[in-house]
Amino acid sequence: IETGKASTSDQMFLGKVYYKAKQFGKADTAFTAVTQKEPNNLQAYVWIANTYASMDPDSKEGLAEPKYRKVIDMARMDSVANIKELFDAYCYMGSYYFLSKYDPNKAESYFWAIIKLDPKNKKWQAKGYKSLAMLESIKRQNYPQAIEYYRKAQAVDPSDTDIEKAIHDLQ
Repeated sequence: IETGKASTSDQMFLGKVYYKAKQFGKADTAFTAVTQKEPNNLQAYVWIANTYASMDPDSKEGLAEPKYRKVIDMARMDSVANIKELFDAYCYMGSYYFLSKYDPNKAESYFWAIIKLDPKNKKWQAKGYKSLAMLESIKRQNYPQAIEYYRKAQAVDPSDTDIEKAIHDLQ
């Protein structure tokens, strides 16, 4: 890299090494260098978002929010090929607005996006419904609606044994 002969793959590898070493500033620099050479490199933006989420693990400063918004904008250009990136970004954004920003309506929109993302992926759908259930029970105190969402989660993923306990606790 110092000789100027590094490829973007080398920069990505270096960024991941820095990321795993928790040297997030250096990781960001490496991933940003990739985006400067390859502005459409979605994976570099994903790693930047992950880096900022790690720098702000409680999302109190909201550092990763604009980074994940960029990932969503880019990933939507080919939502089939980038479905995993969209799922991860929607999960972050839903959690951010649910736990940190306290905007239940925005959180709800991201949880619905998770549910609608892949009708064949029952685990993702269950996660979306359980997230909606928590939103209804914790933020809105709408316990009947929360139970309904937990039942929908249970219908798509009957193997999740925690759902019945959550329903019982709400009743």
